[in-house]
Amino acid sequence: MSRRSTAHRTSRVLAILATSAISLTACGGGGGADDGGGDSGPAETTPIDVVDLTFQPMTAGKITLCTAATANPEDPFRFKDAAGKWGGLEIDLATAIATRYGLTVEVTEQPVNDIRIAPRAGTCDIAAASLVIDPEAGEDVVYSDKFFDAYQSLLVREADAETLITLESLAGKKVGVLKGAGEEFITNNAPDLTVEAFEDAAALHAALESSQIDAAITDFSTNAFRAKSKGGTVVSTTFEDLGTTEYAFALAPESQDLLLAVNESLNEFNSTGVYQEIYDKYFAVATEE
Repeated sequence: MSRRSTAHRTSRVLAILATSAISLTACGGGGGADDGGGDSGPAETTPIDVVDLTFQPMTAGKITLCTAATANPEDPFRFKDAAGKWGGLEIDLATAIATRYGLTVEVTEQPVNDIRIAPRAGTCDIAAASLVIDPEAGEDVVYSDKFFDAYQSLLVREADAETLITLESLAGKKVGVLKGAGEEFITNNAPDLTVEAFEDAAALHAALESSQIDAAITDFSTNAFRAKSKGGTVVSTTFEDLGTTEYAFALAPESQDLLLAVNESLNEFNSTGVYQEIYDKYFAVATEE
């Protein structure tokens, strides 16, 4: 669905712009994220045209967004900054959709195990929590078109950017992964590597920066967000050809008008560059073809 996702498939080597700095407070757009902590929204460079409202939200004047509570400051899809303001690609994208229909966004945190069915339960209009499209999810949820392709990637220190670029090049090196998905990726694709598994991305990246490990393998979004905010490290290789998952919004099956509005908005944002601006805000990279 996303123009950026398609572009990534054609590029094998990615370098984070060392001079980039990330702002944990999203720029205000035409609509704000109403969470009591401030506004969140897409960048104002590309205007979002307001169109007629074609669906009935739960609460007049706003789209209610359920997201899973997260204490991870390195989650580029949803986070709160020190002032309690929401940011992240999913938050900004939902805000852009709301803006397109003259609405604001109200964010409500829900337990992660309940997030997919929260719209069906009447808790919110849409849900977003790095939700993977599941064709066997059952009758309690429908998914929007995808807005992000997730895949594993390799993060190394700048000095190793020219040499540690493949799984094969990591032989004999200290490699860090996240427990669960990272361990499974290594088991399936490089079982001979010796790895150390970490509980969270913050610990994984701290180990890389302190030279406890030579490389960090985790999903591209987490690595890119870290490299963009810290600088001095590069994402040298992505592994999307070894498997991807697709992130989308979750809605109640009966919310067909809202589903259509979300999908039309995603398509519009890909055409106008709104999605690209939101994407670059968190993952801006220079590609080397």
